Amino acid sequence: MSTWGQRCDTIHFLTDAMVGGELNGDVISFTNNDGEETTKPYWEYPPDTFPSNVKFINMTRTWECPPTYNKRTGRTEQKVCRHIWEKMWRSWVYVDEHHKNDAEWFCKIDYDTFFFPDNFKYYVRDVKDWDPVGEHHYFGHVIQHRSRKDAPMVVGASACWSRKTLGDIAQVYREMPKGSKKGERGKCEDRAHATEEVTTSTCLREHLKIEPEAARDDQMREYITIDRYPLVLTWNRTEQGEWWFWKGKPKDAGQMENTIARLQEARGILTLWEEFYGPRSGNEALEKVGKQRHGEVAKRFVEEVRKEMGIDQ
Repeated sequence: MSTWGQRCDTIHFLTDAMVGGELNGDVISFTNNDGEETTKPYWEYPPDTFPSNVKFINMTRTWECPPTYNKRTGRTEQKVCRHIWEKMWRSWVYVDEHHKNDAEWFCKIDYDTFFFPDNFKYYVRDVKDWDPVGEHHYFGHVIQHRSRKDAPMVVGASACWSRKTLGDIAQVYREMPKGSKKGERGKCEDRAHATEEVTTSTCLREHLKIEPEAARDDQMREYITIDRYPLVLTWNRTEQGEWWFWKGKPKDAGQMENTIARLQEARGILTLWEEFYGPRSGNEALEKVGKQRHGEVAKRFVEEVRKEMGIDQ
């Protein structure tokens, strides 16, 4: 909330009902060195412990899977179950039931992603002129190398849709089969170990005939990037050759615009905020932009973004 969240019309943080614990690799530690429990349900905390826009979504599957034997290490290890899909579909049902009329457009943004609300509004209103109430839209950075048939899907770092899509897909989620323990089989269902992007696109395609739309303008510039902007600015299809990022993209697509940037840690979010929105005077983050790897192209990009948003006026 100290960075881009304050520029949103409404923002909510949806998380699991269990609070606490330590994540080490893919193992969650439930006790500390003194043997004390480090996780407990949110309802066991004192009133007003959490901000009002933090919402807790109850899961039916536990965090922990049965111990499995690791052939590489020769040890039986405790792993964390993937329950991201259950969290996602339950979260969207919650949003539909409690916040559907609070906004026209809805985006799921990962905690390590930097979002530009101003540019998002410009894209849906001025670039596309979409109707959020009367039209289905599911859009973001589209990839098509993840599923068995290379069906396109939106990268989960930032997936957006219209109010009409929200209402209709929430009903699909309520009615889809629940509790399967089988593996991936290309169906819209709630099951253990399901991945977010594949299952979301499957449900939209299978039940609503909605295909993912790439967030690009008429010049084929991407409005969402899936990595740090100084790095993505150097990606060149001609020089580097074809790889998964380019699969299925039109010939001239792939240039980066300035809506969203994928990061890896909270510190990076704060740094980006200073680079794009911070005051020019005494801004250490802004001063360092041109000194990093690919600094010249990164500096030029940051200056263009600040100019377009009128930050220094």
